[in-house]
Amino acid sequence: MHNDSRRPRALTPEKQQRLIELVARGMKIEEAAKRTGCSGKTVQRERRRSPLFDYLLGKARQGAPSRKPTLADWRASRTPGPEARVGRWLRRVAEGDPAP
Repeated sequence: MHNDSRRPRALTPEKQQRLIELVARGMKIEEAAKRTGCSGKTVQRERRRSPLFDYLLGKARQGAPSRKPTLADWRASRTPGPEARVGRWLRRVAEGDPAP
C-alpha cells in the first residue's frame, strides 16, 4: 500500500527546470541548489533517482543544448509524471524556445 504521509519532494519539476537554467548560465550546482531552495545533497539524490534530470543537468554544465532531442528524450517527454514536464522543456530548448 502506498504511504501518502511522506514528505513532499524538495526538488519539484519547476525547481529542477530552474536549477538547470541557472547551471546552464554558468552557476555552480551547489549555488544553484541554494537559490532554488534545496541542498546540494538533494540534487545528488534526485540525479540518482532520475536519469533524465541527471542527463539534463550534465548537458547544462556543458552549456546550452546544441542538438535535437534523442528518442529517449522524446519518450521521457510523453511519460506521465514530473519527468514529462522536464522532457517537454528539453524539447522546447532544443527547438530554440526555452520560455516556460
